[in-house]
Amino acid sequence: MPVDQNYDNRLKITLVGRGKDGGDLRLNDFIDELKNIKKAILASSSIGNNDNAQNLTIDLDFKVTALSMNSPAQIEIECLPKEPKGKDKLLLRLDLSKYASNTIDNFVQQLKNIENGKIVDNFDYEPFEKLCPKSNSGIVAFKIESIYGSSEVTTHTSDLIYKILGTDLVELGSVRGDLHLVNIHSKEKKFIIYPVIGAKKVSCYFDDSFFEKIKAGLDRFVEVSGKVYTKNNMKFPYKIEVEAIDILPNQDEIPLLSDLMGVYNRVNYGGKNNEEYLAERRDGWE
Repeated sequence: MPVDQNYDNRLKITLVGRGKDGGDLRLNDFIDELKNIKKAILASSSIGNNDNAQNLTIDLDFKVTALSMNSPAQIEIECLPKEPKGKDKLLLRLDLSKYASNTIDNFVQQLKNIENGKIVDNFDYEPFEKLCPKSNSGIVAFKIESIYGSSEVTTHTSDLIYKILGTDLVELGSVRGDLHLVNIHSKEKKFIIYPVIGAKKVSCYFDDSFFEKIKAGLDRFVEVSGKVYTKNNMKFPYKIEVEAIDILPNQDEIPLLSDLMGVYNRVNYGGKNNEEYLAERRDGWE
């Protein structure tokens, strides 16, 4: 099943099973690996993509265009943008097909960067670490092919990622951003904040004592304080162990400069008006 050079938004994935299974795949391993690959592709959607698409949510879908279960198993998928809603006028002006092909390109380039020991700013390493085959998985390796090149991912790829990122640097600090995506069903409870500047996102791990505060801060601008984790070779933090959460005013709750006009007219300067008070402070200076 060769790569079709007529499509710039397609990937061919070849998955290799363990020898004890004759190279065949277990169904759960096959499904889990495809889910992890999908998450890593989606994490690549905003890296180097159309500048006009920044801060916009462009939903992507995936279609299976070819499938072969002969050992090794091969699947071809096509990345497609979902139709934007009518109110998203800016989305309608974008070349969404180009956005999908850029996403595939970015994904392949990220895998090549890992192979070559490189890292880009705001590299979201977690989904790429998770797509790496684990020692207890029935998959030992898989190969990604597209018109942008190819890359092989093995059980050793996660070691390359950790080597690129370096060790953890931990310090007390805080990060401000929008609070979204609360997950209370995993072993480690966490939510995501999206800072205005700096890191693309920061994972925040919390205990049950913060649950009510997190509910109140959902979809709000917050400041999260605690132990801040940054990889040695990364510019921005990627994780916080939460020790405090402050819910900050939304932009529409902050007074404008025009709202402050005349405020000082209501200040009592010992019975003096503004002009008398200023004249006294000048002490005769003109």
